[in-house]
Amino acid sequence: MSASLPAAAFPPALTTIVWETIHEEGFQGLYGRCHLTSSCHPYRFTSREAASRFAAAMCDRHGYDGYRLHTPGYVPPLMTMFDDCEIPF
Repeated sequence: MSASLPAAAFPPALTTIVWETIHEEGFQGLYGRCHLTSSCHPYRFTSREAASRFAAAMCDRHGYDGYRLHTPGYVPPLMTMFDDCEIPF
């Protein structure tokens, strides 16, 4: 009997949304400090696409400065590299 289980036996990795908020002290042009505050959304998503759509809507609605998605084991696709002469714009 094999000790390893098939991949279908494991549930899919769940995606967590991490909100990023920047709090600034002082005025623009003067010396001040910036604090980056990260907080996790309490629910986990089974789809990265659904989590991304929800996070984008919440950023627009509540004014968060940004978000990132954390999925254990996820490797983003490779970015294509361009030469200086073939920048696509």
